[in-house]
Amino acid sequence: METIEDDAFRINKELKSITFQGYDTKFNNLGDYFSGTLYVPASAKSDYEKMYSGTVREYLATGATGWTTGAVSYDATLPDSTAAYVVTDVTSDAVVLHKIEDGVIPAGKGILFNAVEGQYNLEPTSASHATLDSKLTVASDAKYDISDSEKSTADFFVLAKSDDKTVAFRQYTGAYIPRGKGYLKLDRSPSALKARSLSISFSDDEATGIADVSAADEAISGFTDGYIYDLQGRHVQTMQKGRIYIVNGKKIIVK
Repeated sequence: METIEDDAFRINKELKSITFQGYDTKFNNLGDYFSGTLYVPASAKSDYEKMYSGTVREYLATGATGWTTGAVSYDATLPDSTAAYVVTDVTSDAVVLHKIEDGVIPAGKGILFNAVEGQYNLEPTSASHATLDSKLTVASDAKYDISDSEKSTADFFVLAKSDDKTVAFRQYTGAYIPRGKGYLKLDRSPSALKARSLSISFSDDEATGIADVSAADEAISGFTDGYIYDLQGRHVQTMQKGRIYIVNGKKIIVK
């Protein structure tokens, strides 16, 4: 079987699908090498479509934190054992997330994607889904250059590790937002100037099967016993990196 010797991509044993880790302009006609389905970073799909006439689909990948931001160009089925959220509100000290419950990542919406570290191929779907808005913007087709005028009137926040090794939205002062990176652009105000990091919270209507998980511990009957529960209220023995659990009535993100 012919193989392609290049670190730019991995090929499965049967050569039915291929996943690109990077981009090399020398492959200006991928059809000369391959005729299967390409899985490429969600932000790079348009690049590969220019040099490949076959099927090009997207993937999202998480690192050690289990979290990433992104947007998909088509309605996609949410992979098993993963979760996706839209940003519904931003307060003076927190970013409020709403969980996508119908299993469909809507096309073009900025999302936070949560899963155990790894790569997750995204398959298109025609299934109906809720109409969702998200305050998270994604630099999807190219890097987003931040102008001097924007810097003087707005603050930018991106998802990053916080000081205590949890994820949060931290103020970003770079010259541009990298391609594929989600960001929040917030009009500058006295409250925004004080906040250099915005914690993550969850909307009250998130369908977790657990009532008011953001309330005081003593108000959450049955979940203040020190045991670990998943978002469906099931008792679990072991926590996995990048997943959300409830311990003593509070949601935690495992690092």
